[in-house]
Amino acid sequence: HSCSMNSVELINDLAGSARYMMGTQGSATPGSWPYRQLLKKIFNVLESSKNVEPNEAFDKMLPSLQSLSFYNAEDFWLAGYSSDLAICSLDPNRVNLVNLRVRQLARVLKAGLDDRVTRDAIQLAHLKSQSYWAENYTDLYDFCSCLEEQCRDDVPAQFAIKSACADVKDALRDSSAPLVLCSDYYGPAYQFSYGASIYFPWRSPDALTSVTYQGYRFNEVRNGNGPS
Repeated sequence: HSCSMNSVELINDLAGSARYMMGTQGSATPGSWPYRQLLKKIFNVLESSKNVEPNEAFDKMLPSLQSLSFYNAEDFWLAGYSSDLAICSLDPNRVNLVNLRVRQLARVLKAGLDDRVTRDAIQLAHLKSQSYWAENYTDLYDFCSCLEEQCRDDVPAQFAIKSACADVKDALRDSSAPLVLCSDYYGPAYQFSYGASIYFPWRSPDALTSVTYQGYRFNEVRNGNGPS
């Protein structure tokens, strides 16, 4: 429960340590999560589902846990604040699939930088997409959606980018086993939040930040399939 925690980098660091994580990509307001009520709901559902496999019972409960926390912050919404809230899977297989597809997207984006029109399309999509934390983080799904709109099918480099964007979106939200299980937002500042962001600053980070970032599990090559 802190600001800007729902990033693919943090999801990688937590993958396998639990089954799910709930968090925000943008601002997290103090006192907005009703911990006592959340625990009561979990225990009540498990108690009333003794004939059901516990994981199955909990899976069905996820949207209501997200809604309980989301609507508990309604006073902040009425006061003019913006926020988002999502629950993501920490299943290593789902996390690794997102990593694979982000890696492929990175490859075709780098290849497209040599073409001015394609480079402009990437910059415009970055400008239009939902950002957080002084524009250092970007909603990954929204960036891919904005980039798809800018790319043309009859330009090979742009078609490759468009296809890679579709694959990333599928792994994040559109498949039968998505990374983002449920999400919502309130207020205009985060209206294009889809549940998971990625570090995407407008300028090259300083040396210390670069070294630190390389140490994240997100950059590990697992079985030859990790991001680069």
